[in-house]
Amino acid sequence: MYQKELTFMEAVKKVYLKNYCNFSGRASRSEFWWSYLAQYAMMMILYCVMIFLTIITTTILMAMDAEETTASIVTMLICAGPMIILGLILLLPSLGVTVRRLHDTGRSGWYILISLIPLAGLILYYWLALPSDMYENQYGPVPNVEQLPWENNSNSTFSDNTRWQ
Repeated sequence: MYQKELTFMEAVKKVYLKNYCNFSGRASRSEFWWSYLAQYAMMMILYCVMIFLTIITTTILMAMDAEETTASIVTMLICAGPMIILGLILLLPSLGVTVRRLHDTGRSGWYILISLIPLAGLILYYWLALPSDMYENQYGPVPNVEQLPWENNSNSTFSDNTRWQ
């Protein structure tokens, strides 16, 4: 048996659609890191759009001779609003996949609180980068395990109708 690495789309679907607010079970390394890449990409795309909208809004408001304070407030609302909303939408899945990843390494999900201590969060990233425990632990079975074609549940050899070329 081996642990299948998830593709980018499989990981995103699993984290953001199937396990949106799931803090129990285990998450493989590929599931964790692909989901964080997706989250980072979403935030960067929104950030670039917000910069573009900020430039346009500021230009329009200054052309209308609006006060500088008004232009700053409007620009801040246009930029900060969507970023805060997306951050809140992504908060629960990212916490959930982090807790499940800690479970996959045999640690309690409460270790996520280490990230609140300056520089101690590096320990958390070390744990998140460790390989999965390749056995069932107290948090559940090994995630994404697939059986190799030549392995079967019985202790017999290949059946007559199975051929490998």
